[in-house]
Amino acid sequence: MKNLIIITLIAITSIGCSKSNDDPKNNIPDKLIGKWKITEEYYTDGSSTGSGWDNHDSGKNYDLWLKADGTYTDGTAIECNNCSYTVSDNKIYFLPNGNEFPAEIQFLSDTNLTIWWDDFEGAGIKYLKTTE
Repeated sequence: MKNLIIITLIAITSIGCSKSNDDPKNNIPDKLIGKWKITEEYYTDGSSTGSGWDNHDSGKNYDLWLKADGTYTDGTAIECNNCSYTVSDNKIYFLPNGNEFPAEIQFLSDTNLTIWWDDFEGAGIKYLKTTE
């Protein structure tokens, strides 16, 4: 009887506890998941006259596919199929080929996303979610 109680307590404790995740970069918002097409890019050449938002159309159905499993497909400058990404504190961390490229999520809705690249001065991208 004593063994049965111990086994029951161990089973209840095991079921009631979940593995803690020590990695804070795992909070992917549902709105972020999906296929995104670039609509505008912001750039600067360091002068006040050589910067601003420009329309962009790659001619592709989508430019970035953020998947729920923390992987993404990127068909822009960094060719990447099933590279990983994480999200933490309003930042998205793209992790192609073992490198980390953080970007601030400046705006996110069901249909629009604007990110600002931390590693590049004056570089931003506006996306529109596509149903493709």
